[in-house]
Amino acid sequence: MLIMSKEEQLLEYWRELSPEAQEQVLQLAQSLKPQPEFVPQTPLGKKLWEIRQRAIKGGMKLLTMIHAGAWKLRNESIKKLNELIDSCHLCRRGNATR
Repeated sequence: MLIMSKEEQLLEYWRELSPEAQEQVLQLAQSLKPQPEFVPQTPLGKKLWEIRQRAIKGGMKLLTMIHAGAWKLRNESIKKLNELIDSCHLCRRGNATR
């Protein structure tokens, strides 16, 4: 019985795949590859990165894109509500002078 290494097994399976499946395997392999850590390029970026790393070490939970979207929506809603309140105050002032 011949024992093949994992690389050899992978190559055997690879050869049997369609070109589309091979592309999917390549994409999967690329997504599993460890990404290099972010390296800030400017002095401000370096300072912000240090602050972020200290915050994470201290237990701070970072906002996800969902949280960020919710905050944006919240802020937009507050702005519209304030505009509505301001317009009501203007209407009341206008009615009081008539």
